Amino acid sequence: MSTRTSIVALPNRIHADQRTLFGLALLSMFVLAAISVARVSGQEAGAKYDTIAMHPALTEAMIKQVESTTKSFISTGNGNPKLVTAYFGLYVPAKLTALDGVKDIPAIVDEVGGYIARAARSNRPDITQKITVDAFGGLKKVAEGNYHPAGRISAIVLMSRLDQKQADNQSKTPPVPYLQVLPILMTLYENDKNVDGVRAAALQGIHRHVSYNFPGIPAAARDQISKDMTALLDSKPEMFRTDRSHAYLQRYAVDILSSLRAANDSSLGSKLISISTKADSLDLIALHSAARIGELGKQLQGKVADPEKVLSSWSTRALAAFESEVKRLKSLDRLEPAASQPKDPEQFLNKDAKKAPTSRDSMMDDMMGDQYGSSQDMSQYGDMMGGPDMSGYEDMMGGQFPGMVPEAKPQPPEVSASRRKLNHVLQQLHMGVTGKPTVGIPTKDPGGLLASVPEDKKAAVTAWVTSMESIVTALNDKTLDDRVKYLEGLELQVESLRELVGEAPEQVFGADDDMASDVAPRAADDLLVGAQ
Repeated sequence: MSTRTSIVALPNRIHADQRTLFGLALLSMFVLAAISVARVSGQEAGAKYDTIAMHPALTEAMIKQVESTTKSFISTGNGNPKLVTAYFGLYVPAKLTALDGVKDIPAIVDEVGGYIARAARSNRPDITQKITVDAFGGLKKVAEGNYHPAGRISAIVLMSRLDQKQADNQSKTPPVPYLQVLPILMTLYENDKNVDGVRAAALQGIHRHVSYNFPGIPAAARDQISKDMTALLDSKPEMFRTDRSHAYLQRYAVDILSSLRAANDSSLGSKLISISTKADSLDLIALHSAARIGELGKQLQGKVADPEKVLSSWSTRALAAFESEVKRLKSLDRLEPAASQPKDPEQFLNKDAKKAPTSRDSMMDDMMGDQYGSSQDMSQYGDMMGGPDMSGYEDMMGGQFPGMVPEAKPQPPEVSASRRKLNHVLQQLHMGVTGKPTVGIPTKDPGGLLASVPEDKKAAVTAWVTSMESIVTALNDKTLDDRVKYLEGLELQVESLRELVGEAPEQVFGADDDMASDVAPRAADDLLVGAQ
């Protein structure tokens, strides 16, 4: 009997230290992206940004005193509170908006983010309240003004980390975000004159507020957020926004709508099925939508007209992912050396021309050949690592089936990365079908399609789960410990997936890889009961 493997999902309510590390890492990503985008797009040259001048009283010596007092206050509660206010209300805004100091923004962000996190861990409500109010006042000015996008994004994300009630690890209660921040985030997101980086940062903040505090959000704000997110989910990419960036933002919309939906509302589930089964949906949003269907379950009862077609569509997407990996891994093979050009006939008159190559010459040829092969491997591997599948869904699911990854011997990096990517694809589809973080048929309280289909359709769904379990097992076979063996295993799994897909119409998936499709997008609405 095989042992089921648990799929460990990152909880929605994670510990404070983990939240801090994740938040700071995400913030650094936003800041660096903002600086890069501004330079590439020419925003710095064409736009005129305002700045906040450093207060005259903040001389170099006074700045040191302000920083020292702030650090001491957060640790002990001692020190002049006015200097703490000066740090957050005067010094930080000036640093974030200085046009000649954009490169220094990550450092000030790390410092402020660290202070916010330390205050949250202090278990001193007076300290936490003081830092929250002061930081909000200073960051709000930057977020709402006409300042460099890197500074505004930094202020928005830092401001989004502020809480009015801290997480309690012992009682396992989540933090309560600072509610005064939410209206600002909503206004920033809704203003389409803001650059995409600013709107994305605001959207990420809205996502955090809804995830942790949706019962505390006023009804009017909840309704407006739902309206905005529905519009985002239904929209096409705006001008100058790539399809991939748009799909990334739409993932936030899926999560937010999932949190805000009414208990008896099946409209979101129908929309997610449509997104996940359309051939022109990028994997980044299609797979995320499929996984979210797992949470709905019985709310979709009677709404899925033909679950076999849904499963076939999802299987086709999995097949495309496996075929893409086979093609990519085969392209990593080192090219054969080019045949040498024939020698000049006159050289044959020279005895030296008949000399065999020296060992030194052969060694150099081998070294150059190895170096070329290695370079090819790493460049291709880097392309795959940079693809959206490697980063787009790990925040919720962990990215693979833990415990199934081979442990017997070190795997080549291209094999480990490929397993991680394909586990990630299968994992999200599995959640959409069963709603459970375990491989195989759930023993109780199933979700997803398994809970939504009538009894006479369940046999097809359970057969799909069983077939996928065998593919997961084969994918993670620990004896496939080099690229050649792994490729042979993948090709066998491709055949299994083709059998699972059966007579489904051809569809082109994998749009995340910028592959052009000459197949018209499949209309998915025919999979839903009541579709026009």
